[in-house]
Amino acid sequence: MSYNVLLSLAVKDYIRSQNRDRAKVIFKCLKELRDDPLGNSKKLEPPLDRLRSMRIGGDRALFSIRSGEVYVELMDDRKNIYDKAKRIERRK
Repeated sequence: MSYNVLLSLAVKDYIRSQNRDRAKVIFKCLKELRDDPLGNSKKLEPPLDRLRSMRIGGDRALFSIRSGEVYVELMDDRKNIYDKAKRIERRK
């Protein structure tokens, strides 16, 4: 099964902030999500248990799978991403 990969505005902005070579690496890794989003990712623990995490070098991409689509919700440096995601989850 092939998934449609969607990026949030926050992820698009993060990728735009990277240099060209880094952005290419990020897009290459995100394309892998189309074929097997579960293969190169891990399920997160509560309160982020609706999300999965994919490692892209020192960065992490957090995504969810919804009805045949992979929605990449957040991306940032591994030091910041989980605290940022928890703050966002608390607001929901």
